[in-house]
Amino acid sequence: MKAIPRIHSIMRFGKGSFLPYLATILTLCILFLIQACRTGRIQAERPCVGDECLSLPTLVENIKNVLDSNVTGYSLVVSRGLWINKYGHGQARTPTDPPQLNFTPNTRVNLASLTKTITAVGIQQLLERNPAVDESSSIVPFLPSSWTIGPNISTITFEELLRHTGGIRQANPNQNSFSDLRATINNGINMTDKGFSYQNQNFALLAVTLPYLNGFDDSDVPSGLLSTRLSSAFINYITQNVITSRIAIDASCTPNTNSQTLYYPFPDNGSAGASFGDFRRGCGFGGMHISSSEFQKFLYQLRDTDRLLSDSQAKIMEDKLLGWYQDTIKNATYFRHGGYLFRPTPLRELNTFYASFDITDDELNTHLVLFVNSTLPNRDSLVSIVEDAYVAAWEPK
Repeated sequence: MKAIPRIHSIMRFGKGSFLPYLATILTLCILFLIQACRTGRIQAERPCVGDECLSLPTLVENIKNVLDSNVTGYSLVVSRGLWINKYGHGQARTPTDPPQLNFTPNTRVNLASLTKTITAVGIQQLLERNPAVDESSSIVPFLPSSWTIGPNISTITFEELLRHTGGIRQANPNQNSFSDLRATINNGINMTDKGFSYQNQNFALLAVTLPYLNGFDDSDVPSGLLSTRLSSAFINYITQNVITSRIAIDASCTPNTNSQTLYYPFPDNGSAGASFGDFRRGCGFGGMHISSSEFQKFLYQLRDTDRLLSDSQAKIMEDKLLGWYQDTIKNATYFRHGGYLFRPTPLRELNTFYASFDITDDELNTHLVLFVNSTLPNRDSLVSIVEDAYVAAWEPK
């Protein structure tokens, strides 16, 4: 993990030696700082590799050129070190759904599957705090004691759930309720199904295991209340230890009913927006509500500091690709995840995406967060929109 070094400085002056020149010294210092800030800003927004530089303002403009006037609303945040660009465009709620609201970087949306990266961080934190458990440990000791453990379930590890390789197969991606998970565990898995298959139930199950990793005891919990207690324990842990008050105040797995972002076709033609509702009973795989500005703070704390994970746990998460994916692109590799939810007839969409770029020989990470509350132009994907914008933003040094 890369970390910005802490700088400490102590100044001592001889008796009276500088006092006659104090005004001149201060003026020169101010001019020096102004020039340094200008130079630093240029360097911050143009990381270079060889005789090429990535222009982050151009990256932002490239995305704006694709999305402005082609979606109902969106927000975009790009950052590198202390340089940050925040942009919002269009509407989070149209006049069809009063109150009409503009889409800004502070507009909260349902993160959809970006929530999985947040869940992964919570699991990594607790695995480090439990020395007898690690990514290769079976999940079975951390499932409800009343559940029946079916064939081969004991072979499923935390790493396999985090990488979607544990053998779980669900016919319907929306079957993620507590009773659905219990049935999956009861039915067991086929060992031949071990291998990558993206399943929401993997992270829904991680949300069940997390409270037990944190010391949850279900021995005195009535069976009818177990699902609610586990969901509350999961959300409480995440909002106290992952999406902390430093990132988002009162983060939630439910939308604000009075001013929630709604999701539209484009053009909307007066269509009412869709809501994806309350995710409190299944917030491990999707449904955390925060803004693009808040998610950028999460990425910064995850990748540029040790506030969320120790260096060793962050390296495990990066090396084993736990809760995110990694791709190569021009002069960089990058970690990413996308999210998607929809309602049919007419098609109304939520599209979410983040990328955290490791540019060659750059000591700083570049983060990008993009949320859109409608269908995309030409049925495109956010990953291709961002990748095209990124490649086109490289220019001669």
